[in-house]
Amino acid sequence: MMNNKFLLRFDADERVGMGHFTRCRALSEEIRSQGLDAVFAVKFAHNNVESILWEIGQTYIKIPGNILWRNEAEFILENGTGDVSVVLLDISTPYAFQDPTGVSTYLKVLREHYPVILLDGLGDNALAGKINVPLDMVVTPYFGAEKANQNKKNGPIYLSGPKYFIFGAEYNTAVPNKRKVRDQADRVLITFGGTDPKSITLKALDAIFGITNHKFYIRVIVGPGFNPELKEKIEKKAKALMHTCEVVYSPPSLVEHMLWCDIAVVSSGLTKYELALTGTPSIQISINEEHACVNKPFARTGVAEHLGIDSDVDIEGVQEAVVRLIGNPERRRTMSEIGQSILDTQGVARIVEAIRRL
Repeated sequence: MMNNKFLLRFDADERVGMGHFTRCRALSEEIRSQGLDAVFAVKFAHNNVESILWEIGQTYIKIPGNILWRNEAEFILENGTGDVSVVLLDISTPYAFQDPTGVSTYLKVLREHYPVILLDGLGDNALAGKINVPLDMVVTPYFGAEKANQNKKNGPIYLSGPKYFIFGAEYNTAVPNKRKVRDQADRVLITFGGTDPKSITLKALDAIFGITNHKFYIRVIVGPGFNPELKEKIEKKAKALMHTCEVVYSPPSLVEHMLWCDIAVVSSGLTKYELALTGTPSIQISINEEHACVNKPFARTGVAEHLGIDSDVDIEGVQEAVVRLIGNPERRRTMSEIGQSILDTQGVARIVEAIRRL
């Protein structure tokens, strides 16, 4: 590459959550560690995301919300990216899925100037199959991706599977050793992403609070996109019932809380990979069928228990799963060992190295 700057494009608002920002931030840190540079481009983002970018001194392009996909490439080209050598897009979101024709135009224009890499999803959440523009590389860093992409011999380079999963730099030092699983478990982490649009946090709290023959210590993560009404309900529950419950607001990382807990009750986002890496047994509740399709191959590894889609899972079902897992240290130990054996923290370095070889 003639230049040494990456452009990373993502969104991170209530609709798409924080995972895309988290991944791009981890990529930018790895890029800089290799003596290169990175600039972000973002259209839809929580206010706190832009605050973080300012705090860490990250250069970024703010794309006006009224610019359509078909016009976005021209906007990016006109706003200080002349020395960019490669574009990495983390845009497999509802915003892109609702306008695949516009996204195709966007990608076509970008590829006239740069190699283009797409961080993609699986199944119905995969953007590559919905567009008609060839790409240079597609990264699908999930369990089940190897099988989905194994017959795609022509076209872009495919980096598929969990060996390419992107962890933040804090995980490099936080999980060097095998986790110690406690026989007497009583610490539960509840985390349902940056937004929790279906308020599943309340269902998980109700389930655990209903277990009266066991004393629990609970940490509830409230993400930056939780609406005020949901926050208020969580706070009231945390104060009112018998178990000790701490509410944690928008932590910069979950690694500390993962290492603290015995089990976690979670949704279907990227957090499940971080839980597995830290050896944290988890119970998953998917927000919809699309997310369930991603969670199922993950759970089949034995690293987590997938209860199903939120609409099909009642409070009693969550409660029974928590009681089973808390009371079975051998199963928790097995889940922990599997997670720490099938994942490592080198995915981001592998991706950057592969891009540099383009």
